[in-house]
Amino acid sequence: MVILPQWEFVINENGENGMDEVLRFENLSAEFDTFKKKYDLPQTMTLPHINSRKRNKTLISYYTQELADMVYHMYKWDFKMFGYKRIMISKTKKTPQSAPASSSCREG
Repeated sequence: MVILPQWEFVINENGENGMDEVLRFENLSAEFDTFKKKYDLPQTMTLPHINSRKRNKTLISYYTQELADMVYHMYKWDFKMFGYKRIMISKTKKTPQSAPASSSCREG
């Protein structure tokens, strides 16, 4: 299964980020609260939580360096446009280590 890169959904006709706001999934609850305040939306408004499941392991524990590299190369422009760092898997433990930050894309 391949999921389309997210940058394809946010670029405008000039190839720039055409969104006023981009909320990150990993901080969605807090960022959505800020979003509601900024745009004067009802604080009672909530996002539905669909298809949730409990995991005993962190997502990174399923990754090898080879898989992390494949994900990075497949979604390289997502990493750049949204400011994510490339994941380097520690050889001793399955913990992410940040790679040096790469150049960022133009944002509009």
